[in-house]
Amino acid sequence: MLKAYINKINIYYFILFFLLVAVTLSFSTKDYNFILIKEVILITGTVFFLPAFLLRKDYSIKKIAIYPFILILWLLCSFFFSKFKYAGISILLLSIVCFILFFLITHIDLDYKKISDIIILSFIPSLIIGLIQVFSPEKMRIFMVFGDRIPSTSGNPNFFGAYISAVIPFIINRFFTTKNLYYKASLFFVFVISFILIFFTGSKSALFALVTGMSVFVFIKYKNFINKMVLAPILVLTVILSAFFIINTYKTFEQSFFFRNQVWRGTIKIIKDNFISGTGPGSFSAVFPEYRPAELMKWTYEHSYEVSYPENIFLQIGAETGITGLIIFLFFLYFVFKFGIISPPEYISGAVAILTTNFFGVDINYAPSLFLFIIITAMIIKNSSSYYLLSPFLGRFLIIASFIFIIFVSSFWIRKHISGIYTKTGVYFSKRGNFNTAIEYYKTAIGYYNKNLEALYFMGSSYYDSGDYENALKIFKNISKLSPHYVLLHYKIARIYNERGLYEAAIDEYNKMLKIDPYLKEALVDLAYIYYNKKNNFDDAEKCLLKALEKYKDDPALLSNLGNIYFMTKRLNESIECFKKAIAIKEDKDYYYNLGSVYFTMNDILNAKLYLKKAERIAPADEKIREMLRLVEKYERMQGKRDN
Repeated sequence: MLKAYINKINIYYFILFFLLVAVTLSFSTKDYNFILIKEVILITGTVFFLPAFLLRKDYSIKKIAIYPFILILWLLCSFFFSKFKYAGISILLLSIVCFILFFLITHIDLDYKKISDIIILSFIPSLIIGLIQVFSPEKMRIFMVFGDRIPSTSGNPNFFGAYISAVIPFIINRFFTTKNLYYKASLFFVFVISFILIFFTGSKSALFALVTGMSVFVFIKYKNFINKMVLAPILVLTVILSAFFIINTYKTFEQSFFFRNQVWRGTIKIIKDNFISGTGPGSFSAVFPEYRPAELMKWTYEHSYEVSYPENIFLQIGAETGITGLIIFLFFLYFVFKFGIISPPEYISGAVAILTTNFFGVDINYAPSLFLFIIITAMIIKNSSSYYLLSPFLGRFLIIASFIFIIFVSSFWIRKHISGIYTKTGVYFSKRGNFNTAIEYYKTAIGYYNKNLEALYFMGSSYYDSGDYENALKIFKNISKLSPHYVLLHYKIARIYNERGLYEAAIDEYNKMLKIDPYLKEALVDLAYIYYNKKNNFDDAEKCLLKALEKYKDDPALLSNLGNIYFMTKRLNESIECFKKAIAIKEDKDYYYNLGSVYFTMNDILNAKLYLKKAERIAPADEKIREMLRLVEKYERMQGKRDN
């Protein structure tokens, strides 16, 4: 009776709907990673698909549905050879859960139209939030961290735009296929809102995806001539508006293109150096700093800039799992397209849209797009008619094993989520200078998830800021074993050595930092100071400051420091030039004082007095300036007596 009841109501539709709503809408402002909760819900929700499978008598398994398991096996191999296992364990566990979810959906009796409706209806709450962000952004300040670009609850406007581009083909197809006029009218409004909001996301990759997905929908799949005549102008309008949008935002488009070009260059080098098995799942952000082009660091003014993903899912798979993993993934896509041809048009169009955005972005690494991609590809693969037959005992055993595994992974992710909450609380106290309290929160965070690098790094920084260099160094050294080039790790270790007077060790760490960020101004300035003040090595000190000036051409402090080095090496004309450039950018008593001192050394009393008096006007109470002026005037009087 229970089995008949489940078959009658098909509870899976309810599970899919509520899970899609929860994954797209959920967020946690208390977590350091405020969209991690989406992954927690996705993983935990997968459990609800399992119980009904225990009631089955027939365990016929689609052969093609097992194919993704080959990729899982290769992930295991790549993980085994990886130097960054701490990063791979989370990705590996999540990938296995996603495979289980994909496998289950392919074997559930689901109707294509009902799944299309679920995808559309579950997306409407996100659209409503997006509309509120357009008209009342002040009510949504917690989300609006990208200026005017709207992210809804996706965490990033690009992610929201990517999701819209994949859902629009479903909206269009149901508009043409439904006979319910009220539903048709509702779908029209949903389409208009979605179409408008995708431009408000400011995502160029989402616009490319929309055009690509609609092109597939119109020209490859849709057979009805009348519908094509309706859709073709919409596609043309989309192309025109997208082109107009890109032209009007050309500067950001140019910056986006430059960034991706540089990241892709570095990623291709990673693939070449780790051709067969890659660097390991989840390891990209740990590996990339060594391969990051210097041009990228010269371009960005965020010296701690992290690149978590290579902005291209194909390059990411190639870098993390090698060419072998990429080939396996491409073969999976081959089957998706093969069976997509005989699926309803919105499914292959949605899959193409997601893959297009992920040729230029990374949103499939995050739960909403990942979940949608799993649903779409699983529904496509359902068209396969080749089966294996499992015994009921083996089938039930695998279901029970999957249930236990997902419960384990859910608990793991919940601990990560709790760890993130304690991390964010620790950051709150760190910013307010309450380092002891912050450290206690970081310790608790690490207790829940001992590979929480953010918590470890922030705890080490709190120890450093509170003057406890010994504990700070101990933590930073532990981090270096997990991720040798994590953010500013080498720089902070170098600062500790510098404070302790261990200048050779400091120089070594500064150079490690500069190897992955050649333009880190703070490291270059510190290193230059050690060279000229502690090592009497003016040549290397000059090189450091010149390197910094390649990026920070208008930094007066750098120019002044370089002027001091030229002064100490008797290159007085070059010293004068530097101080004058610094003054042209910012008038400062020290710059005037230094310039006056150089002129005094050159016996140019007139200019010496001129610039020292300018320094005095800025800081009339500065005894050092007044003393130098008295010295110059005394020298002038003595010189006058000699002339007489």
